[in-house]
Amino acid sequence: MRNKPNIKYFKTVLLKVKKYPLLFKKELNKAKNSLSKYDYMLLMMWVKDIELSSLS
Repeated sequence: MRNKPNIKYFKTVLLKVKKYPLLFKKELNKAKNSLSKYDYMLLMMWVKDIELSSLS
């Protein structure tokens, strides 16, 4: 039996595909389907933080 990916896994993947919008969106969709609502909300907050930090 395989373990479900966790929030740390998705953060790692999203950092690697950050420059590829289609892949980034695809991985976010996978995260939404794999994580609990709470973990997905935390991930989305993290995504907003990295987007803001890349602007400055």
